[in-house]
Amino acid sequence: MRPLDPRLLAAASAARTLLAGSALIALVQAVAIVAFAWSAGLAIAIVIGGARGDLAQPLGIAAVAIVARGALGWLDQSLATRGSVRVRSQLRERALARIGVAGVADPVGAATGIGRGLEALDGYLAGFMPQLARTIVAVPIVLVALAVQDPFSGIAAAVCLPLIPVFMVLIGLATQSVQRRQWRETERLAASTLDTLEGLATLKLFRRDRRARALVERRSAEHGARTMSVLRVSFLSSLVLELAGSIAIAIVAVSVGVRLLSGDIPLATAFSVLILVPDAFGPVRLVGMAFHASTEGVEATSRVLDLIERRAPTDARAAEGDGGLVLDRLRAVHGGGAVTATMPRGTLVCLGGPSGVGK
Repeated sequence: MRPLDPRLLAAASAARTLLAGSALIALVQAVAIVAFAWSAGLAIAIVIGGARGDLAQPLGIAAVAIVARGALGWLDQSLATRGSVRVRSQLRERALARIGVAGVADPVGAATGIGRGLEALDGYLAGFMPQLARTIVAVPIVLVALAVQDPFSGIAAAVCLPLIPVFMVLIGLATQSVQRRQWRETERLAASTLDTLEGLATLKLFRRDRRARALVERRSAEHGARTMSVLRVSFLSSLVLELAGSIAIAIVAVSVGVRLLSGDIPLATAFSVLILVPDAFGPVRLVGMAFHASTEGVEATSRVLDLIERRAPTDARAAEGDGGLVLDRLRAVHGGGAVTATMPRGTLVCLGGPSGVGK
């Protein structure tokens, strides 16, 4: 699944509402960030540098900006939480409706995706999507504000900023591969556990219940070990993104400090730039960490979206007439051969075949 899959926006109207609301809140937040940086830099210059001006005005603007950012942050989190619940509900309803029409080839995998998989999507919807909107909307505004106040800092930030997405893509490829294997093993564990529970009476009858229990315990331990490997990759991604962001911020901060000592940049502008720079790199780091933290839900939801878009088999037909039930090239969606048979009324028919052919 891509960072923002168009299929998700098409399948759930609440996802479009969530993204639009987050973008609007991010726009107002960006304005508040720029206003706070400008007013705080001016106030520091008046207090420390002895610059002329009324201190009450920049302090008032800074206070309003702080309150606005706090209120908007609460509103954004509330919108994301409620939107996540609505999106998951809409996806679950559409997936169940599609199963009713087209059937399902892998009941255990579908149940795992619709159940645990969609619940794991909360981190993606409530964490990644709002952060993605903030990155798309706020970062360009902050970069423009930097360039207007100090062209050198704006250019340096614009040049260093792509380093973070490059690292994010490289780590994301590794994380996606690990998470995909983890989800396949999760489905296998769920199927194995279900088979064991369904055949528990038979296993106890033939005294094979201890062997089945040992098998479930071994696979559960392997699942835990694979989960830890996914977490190691996620923690490594956070470390690399933080390191790349810190290096980029340090480059701008050092250049501002050197020019401030030589008198090439005003004190108010220097402090304003130093306050703005973290807000130019912070959203990009956070969106990368949010995406890597929600890879399990992303992989599961990709399966659910595939299920929603799946069509019923076009070469399977069943008709019931006076002679009974007629199957004409009935084919399972997941592998297997075609079945053509006529079953008269009042007869008992047994369909045989090896395991996995789609009986």
